[in-house]
Amino acid sequence: MAFNCFSQLGTDVTAVTFNGFDWMSIKDTNGANLLDISFTFTIDKLSGLMALFITGIASLIHLYSIGYMHDDATPWRFFAYLNLFTGMMLVLILGNSLPVMFLGWEGVGLCSYLLIGYWYKEMANCKASQKAFVANRVGDFFFILGIFILYPLTKDHSLTFSSLNEIMANSENQVTLNWATLCLFLGACGKSAQIPLYVWLPDAMAGPTPVSALIHAATMVTSGLYLLARMSPVFIQCPDILTIVTWVGALTALLAALIALTQTDIKKVLAYSTVSQLGYMFVAMGCGAFSVGIFHVFTHAFFKALLFLGSGAVILACHHNQDMRTMGGLRKTNKVIFYTMFIGCIAIAGVPFLSGFFSKEEILAYTLHSGNPLIYWILLATAILTAFYMFRMFFLTFFGEYRGHGHAHPVSKLMGAPLVILAIGSVIAGYAIFPNGTEKGNVEAYLNNAPIVRNEKEANLIHVFNKEAHAEKAFHFSHDTNTNHYIEIGLGVGAGLAGIFYAFFLFGSGKRVPAAGEKFKNKWINLSYQKFYVDEIYEYFILMPIMMISRLAHFVGDRLIIEGIVNGGAYLVGIFGKSLRALQTGKMGHYALAMGLGLAAILVWLFFVAFKEGLPL
Repeated sequence: MAFNCFSQLGTDVTAVTFNGFDWMSIKDTNGANLLDISFTFTIDKLSGLMALFITGIASLIHLYSIGYMHDDATPWRFFAYLNLFTGMMLVLILGNSLPVMFLGWEGVGLCSYLLIGYWYKEMANCKASQKAFVANRVGDFFFILGIFILYPLTKDHSLTFSSLNEIMANSENQVTLNWATLCLFLGACGKSAQIPLYVWLPDAMAGPTPVSALIHAATMVTSGLYLLARMSPVFIQCPDILTIVTWVGALTALLAALIALTQTDIKKVLAYSTVSQLGYMFVAMGCGAFSVGIFHVFTHAFFKALLFLGSGAVILACHHNQDMRTMGGLRKTNKVIFYTMFIGCIAIAGVPFLSGFFSKEEILAYTLHSGNPLIYWILLATAILTAFYMFRMFFLTFFGEYRGHGHAHPVSKLMGAPLVILAIGSVIAGYAIFPNGTEKGNVEAYLNNAPIVRNEKEANLIHVFNKEAHAEKAFHFSHDTNTNHYIEIGLGVGAGLAGIFYAFFLFGSGKRVPAAGEKFKNKWINLSYQKFYVDEIYEYFILMPIMMISRLAHFVGDRLIIEGIVNGGAYLVGIFGKSLRALQTGKMGHYALAMGLGLAAILVWLFFVAFKEGLPL
């Protein structure tokens, strides 16, 4: 289906729709529609692009999983969950309305719960899956609240994206649009792990590594960004909300990068890297450059899938050990992993002419020229941190001598083949940015020509790889606008190279490695290692009060009121029955006396009635 849509590029065909069935239909007494939702899929340029790289990368992850899960006790359960995950993600991106998208949205949430807690016999895995499930439910609540707020604004009550994107801001519904887009953004924060709901994603590392790769690279974490891009014509009418999106993305990118600096679990480093890169994408969306954000989603999918699958190969080679302090020297025994991971690291670091370079520079350029210089410098600082922690991971893992138990062993070719393919994609994916007879690159022009992604703000922004447009509207570092173009690119490249060289200076020799279990003496470094105590803050100020309220409600509502009524009634019945049991002595004399007394009472009552009524006795 996606190929069919791509083949029509340049013609009048902008979307291909596949009608399913009427899902929810409600009419009033006059026969007018109150709700008219059909289960329909639509492939346009945005969903077609997403479908291609989601299914492509998911296929490589499935292939990799055959080798990775070879010794697992229940591989059929794992692959069933993995396929359901991919299927639900396709429902999410192909649905032509918010309710159909929400169905896929909840589906990937369920599958993430099942896959993160796949090894459910370990309590830590169960807690991680529960944390992910609850954090996402918070975001999902705001998502569905946003749907309810938007519903009265639609004319046909179908909640399709075409009808939603026709909503125009005016004095009457601007406030409503602001609340609706804010709720949708909070829903996106849940799935795409932004402040304040990012805490679930690092703990998602409890699942098998192919799951981590699928969640972080191409599926679940891209859902929120896809929602913003799909609803861009609505978001573009709410500049205040886009400002919030920009700042949340920038702060998330910086915070996650600072935490990743000191993590010792190889998968945790990559997890916080994902959170940080998602922040970059949200900044692009907040600046109105929706197509640039999607372009970074596209390039990020390749090198992040490569890095996660490479880390899984490293973990297997080190006998399921994930602590980088006990790794080292793997470049000698695992050449394929070494070279492919190197490509992934330089791609995410923004080294020139790899995919990450093009998308990162685009985001930096749009941020700089959108009137947010402080955001630009935050992202530039984040770029330095990104390069540093990625190559810290690389040097600790592959350089020096092996510090683990036993001997590191190579991985199978079945696992190596997807790494090579993803490494090639990490190199060439960025070249889609270059212009092809247009001012913008292929991907941006492709998305901007679609009726769904609307980027009015991009008319006033800069395409960093187009010198002519850049010369007209450049941010003035100096009087020479042509020089500005190269200074901007040079700053981005220099930030990445600075981080790489400093990581090489500290860890390149393979000798400067903290001992396993050693605590950081520097309070600032230890603060980063403890993840700025965000989880503890949530626990003390959110979870504990909720638990106290829950226990109080349980005691008062459940124990005292509900159980009091039920158990109290049973207690009274028991007391009454116990009193009656005293009359059942089993002795004939007692029964005869009771019958005599009863007969006497009846006779007395009859005499009393006769006397009262004046009857003859």
